[in-house]
Formats: sequence, C-alpha cells, structure tokens
Amino acid sequence: MDGTPTEANRIDRVRELLPEIAQIGDDTLRAAVEQIWAQVWKESDWADLAEIPKNPSAPAAPQRVPDAWTLITHSRAVAQLAESSAETILTLHGIPYDRDVLLTIALLHDVSKVVEYEGTRDAIAKSRTGRLIQHGVYGAFLMWQHKLPVELVHGVIAHTPSSRGVPQTHEALIVRYTDFLDTDSMLLDAGEELYLS
Repeated sequence: MDGTPTEANRIDRVRELLPEIAQIGDDTLRAAVEQIWAQVWKESDWADLAEIPKNPSAPAAPQRVPDAWTLITHSRAVAQLAESSAETILTLHGIPYDRDVLLTIALLHDVSKVVEYEGTRDAIAKSRTGRLIQHGVYGAFLMWQHKLPVELVHGVIAHTPSSRGVPQTHEALIVRYTDFLDTDSMLLDAGEELYLS
C-alpha cells in the first residue's frame, strides 16, 4: 500500500486480508471487527497488516506456503478451525454455538499483537506496549469501546494462558483450543517448545 492509507483504505484492506469477516451475519459485529483491526493498524508502525509476523519465532520458522507464520494467516486459521470444531461438536454432541460470536472472538483474539509487536517481517520484537500490557487486554479494551457484549470481550481475554480467567462460554473455549492447535502446529514444525508444554 503506497503512502498513508485512509480509513476506507484500511477497512478495504482488512476485508481483503480477512475474508472470514464477511461470514459474520450481524452488521454491528462485522463492522466492529473491521474497525478494530483498522484502528490498531493505524496506531502501529506497520505499513501493511500482511507483513506482521505471528510472533518472534516467525522469521526463523519454515515457510512452507506463502504468508505462513503471519498474524493474518494465524487469525484466519483460528477462525476456520473454530468454526469446523464448533460444527463437529454441534453435530456429534448437540452443543449449540453462536457463529457470529465465535467468528468475532476468533478474528479479534490476537488483534492487539498489531501494537504488541514492532519491527519488520524479518526482525520482530515486543513493543513497549507488548512488554507492559498483558496479551489480549488491548483488544478487549477496544471491544469494550465498541460496546461489544461482555461474553465476546471475555472470549478474547480468556484465549491466552496469560489471563487468569478460563473460558466460560463454548465459543471462548473453542477459540482457546483452536488458537493452541494452530500455534503449536507451527511451533512443532519449527522445532520449538510448544505452548502445551
């Protein structure tokens, strides 16, 4: 993207990078997800969301497909894994879920990493914000600002072991486990210690 993107450009780019947002049926939730991603991007030094690695391990990790180990790819993977897991649980156990809630939590669970990390695609480190504020808290704060329901805010806070809270809704539980699944799959492939450890 050339120059400083406008708000509309940012929203368009978020939609392009995260097509799963379009699957959120509720207009208010869908718009909030787009606006929160655009806002953290604007607050960051990243030129493009597609360039943000998932974490500091990313530059040294195997890149088996284009854009592997990026924050965007991880967010998409968690959204897709969460939905397929929820459907399996619904089909085989009869436990219902709210698709819009699930996708909103999944797509926002790591949005704060946009400001928690700084650097380049090849050299990433925690920012001052990332060192001082627990992971997920800033994303949850932005969700509060957008007046999203407390269950959704809870899902973002409870997705990480950094939080003392454990998931209290099916949607939050599914996002926590699918986040671990995607992350640990990448860590195992890179020969690094798993979150599970």
